[in-house]
Amino acid sequence: MPRVTTPPNIMKRRTAGRARFFIGIIEDRRAPSATRIAFRVPRRRFEALERLLRACGARDVERSADMGAYPPIFFADPAGTRLEFVARKAR
Repeated sequence: MPRVTTPPNIMKRRTAGRARFFIGIIEDRRAPSATRIAFRVPRRRFEALERLLRACGARDVERSADMGAYPPIFFADPAGTRLEFVARKAR
């Protein structure tokens, strides 16, 4: 029977009880996804987050052309995963 191994980009974590939130992302390191994952953050944190992203080596850090209509900071991690911080208000 073949040995089953966990890919290096998967982390297993066991906790007591149920997790309140969980996000699992499995990347194919050979081909970045066209999907962009967004995280809502307070608008007042944008300048600090943008500096942090650049300091950490994030790629393609840029703001939207129309920050009034849709205020995000777009960026990519070293594997090419497309991400964004956005200051959208909760509905």
